[in-house]
Amino acid sequence: MQKLRCAILLGSLAFVMLLAGCSLFAGEQITPPPPPEAALQSSPMAGAGTVTEAVSKPVAGAAQGEVLFVRDGQLWATGTDGAGERVLTTLPPGSALRYLTISPGGQYAAFTVSSQQVMVLDLSLGQPTVVAEMPSSSFDALIWSAGGDALIYHEAAFDEQGLPSASRIWQAAMPPGTPPVTLLDTDLASDPALYQPGFVLGPDLLAVRRMAVGSDDPGSWLLLAPSSGTTVPLVDGFGLWNISSDQTKALLFNQAEAMAPNVPLYLGTIPQPPGAVIDIRRISAEDAVGIFRSARFAPDGVRIVALQVTQTEQGENGLAVLLQPGADGTYQITALAPQQGVNDMALAWHGEDGVVVQRWLTGEEGPSLWLLPLDGSPGRMLASGEMPLVVGDR
Repeated sequence: MQKLRCAILLGSLAFVMLLAGCSLFAGEQITPPPPPEAALQSSPMAGAGTVTEAVSKPVAGAAQGEVLFVRDGQLWATGTDGAGERVLTTLPPGSALRYLTISPGGQYAAFTVSSQQVMVLDLSLGQPTVVAEMPSSSFDALIWSAGGDALIYHEAAFDEQGLPSASRIWQAAMPPGTPPVTLLDTDLASDPALYQPGFVLGPDLLAVRRMAVGSDDPGSWLLLAPSSGTTVPLVDGFGLWNISSDQTKALLFNQAEAMAPNVPLYLGTIPQPPGAVIDIRRISAEDAVGIFRSARFAPDGVRIVALQVTQTEQGENGLAVLLQPGADGTYQITALAPQQGVNDMALAWHGEDGVVVQRWLTGEEGPSLWLLPLDGSPGRMLASGEMPLVVGDR
């Protein structure tokens, strides 16, 4: 049983990096749920297809352009001038807030609480609502529809022995108030694999990652049509970091190179209507050292930010970098606010002209959030915390 659980954790690792924007060894993981007696008691337990009442009194919301982040198991917000810092949630002590994501347009933030709940916070009202809750399941992989009118998430169900029994993809309409509907329900007895949503490519089309349970296979990316349940390959032999907002390009890494000391960044084209990724080419320089992770397109769909991670005697060291194409089509790399003793761990675009980075400085007790300009000049510290996202940014 323990080996099987470990296999699920390892098989989920690369996909978790993509969703959480974390480094390979610092990302969130799909974990079996705790025993029922250890589950959260903040509201009555309900099935994954139900909506429970709001779990706390409304608190201050967040405005466009502000930065959301996690500190001490709560969701916080701050302005990009470092002012107006405030807590947005009142979760029970010991809660683990993970998989934070913001809807397009910035109306809602969604996240999991200790893997047992999926919660949505209306950022205009400051009102949190639990949209899914199950003591015998683990929730992860939260994504939004293109219009922000639906939240899609994954449930890994476990039996009484703690073994995985089902993999389900759910969709919850916004605003919260109606029961979520099932987009995919897989019985692991007949198909021992987890299907996690990654990106929405159309009204009835999802990019999902299939991971075989109990296997060393790194998994594969598929196109899923929920109405029919049919799947076709999206890209073979590559992992997916990000898809451009116009859904025509993909940022990739070669799965065969994933554990090497140097892992390049690749760019592929997505045909329209979406089909298998084609014209895959390396865009990080041949002499670039390190592992490119957590890559994501700018709002313009051209520039890219990523973490360039190198190995040191003390462990891994990440640095946020900007990649932009030159006149000859090759991508130039600019290190963002580089300095000694910096370890960048997560990042998010702030509009077109800045990046919010989670970085850990030597001698500090925990990570802090920085707003960095794109020319490599020094940035500005905003707050202590992790998992930064920008309200209204894709």
